[in-house]
Amino acid sequence: MNLLYDNRFKMVALFSLFFLSAVIAAHFIIRSSVFQHNISILSNALSVDFIVTLPFCAWMLLVRKKIINFPLFLTIVSICYFTVIRLLPQQQNLLLQSVKYLLAATELISVVWLFIKIKKIRRFYRRLSSSDFDFPEKLQQSLESVLGQNKIADILAAEFVMIRYGLFFWYKRKKEPYQPNEFSIYKNTSFAAFTGVLLFMLILETGLVHLLLLHFGHENIALGLLISEIYTVLFIIAYITSVKQRRIVIANNEIKIRIGLLYTAQIKAAQIENISPVNASFIPEKAVLNLAKPIFDQPNLFLKLNEPVAFSAAFGIRKYVSQITLHVDCKEDFLESVKMLVAHNS
Repeated sequence: MNLLYDNRFKMVALFSLFFLSAVIAAHFIIRSSVFQHNISILSNALSVDFIVTLPFCAWMLLVRKKIINFPLFLTIVSICYFTVIRLLPQQQNLLLQSVKYLLAATELISVVWLFIKIKKIRRFYRRLSSSDFDFPEKLQQSLESVLGQNKIADILAAEFVMIRYGLFFWYKRKKEPYQPNEFSIYKNTSFAAFTGVLLFMLILETGLVHLLLLHFGHENIALGLLISEIYTVLFIIAYITSVKQRRIVIANNEIKIRIGLLYTAQIKAAQIENISPVNASFIPEKAVLNLAKPIFDQPNLFLKLNEPVAFSAAFGIRKYVSQITLHVDCKEDFLESVKMLVAHNS
């Protein structure tokens, strides 16, 4: 499955490279003196490249290999069409005029398809069990059920999760207090203080630098920096919210580890070889995944597995490890719960 996922990503990257190369080549051709002397022939040739050749490449690389479906292919065709319209001089768009009505129909089909998919995603999301509610996991499952396991679903899930936790951090789903099988990771750490100071300094620095750039007349740079800083602030707020709202849960003969937006994993009881407490002097090996580092604290537990387990991060990134360290607030309770889980399944 991981190999198949990598091959899909490679095909998408390959087509993106073809598209970008075509845009760059067309840009230089149009600006060259050769284009001015052969304007009609080269305009038609570039039009064919964008409305025939590139869609053909998309079909062979993406549709035939079932990486994308037909409505997404139509969206790519539309993007190619509007790109070449923007590149070519207005008076040389004669060939493109003949296909504009076809593209209008394509856009309509794409909009209808998108509307249907959104309704399916919402329907599937609502059907998911409300027990052990975890927004990122449920959203990922909903997107994959409709769009499939691909990079598009991963990117959409990551962005929607960041918007949910970043912009709507004040909204918290009504839920029961922590159950005996649920554990937090941030209460007994310096996470809140550290991230609070970091967020304050970032907002202050953004405002000062923005005003300074405006004062010296660099409006475009100031705007670009402001947008990037707003995105960074949004990510930090989303990360803080996710760490506080997501819980480590022991249920159904497995441990669900959730470290904010960064890591998610499901470890079955049969995969656990040993768990032990660690102290501040513990120095983990390079192969050990330190899950206490993202919350800016020292680990207090060491978990060894008998086989590598996938830890999923944002945008579909996965890391396979067999040794982890982590920080859990109620260390003794968690340690006892895991040992009971292993003993029950041994």
